[in-house]
Amino acid sequence: ETASMNPKKLEYLKKSGCYTVKGANDYKLYKELMSCFDSLGFSEEEQASVLNILRAVLCLGNVEFKEGPVLKGKGSSEISEKCSLYVKQLAKSLQIDPVILRRTLTIQDLT
Repeated sequence: ETASMNPKKLEYLKKSGCYTVKGANDYKLYKELMSCFDSLGFSEEEQASVLNILRAVLCLGNVEFKEGPVLKGKGSSEISEKCSLYVKQLAKSLQIDPVILRRTLTIQDLT
């Protein structure tokens, strides 16, 4: 199971309330964007990386945090279980182990 990438379920996009632009053809604009990447010399791997970063940012907007316990004198937070699919998608998009990502997002360590 994967996280929904439906614009109406993504917090960062929901805030605008605008999911379509009258007269805009998303498919055509996407193809134009990919053509621009090609013209600029972006490899397929680099193009995929840009899209993965965008996906990661959108997923991060759906990750909810709550205050967690103090661990070894340092503050921590917890991630709500209801957004675990977004955390998994975020980790996949960034090519990071989900356990390490979860730890990195929730434990304050400034050393």
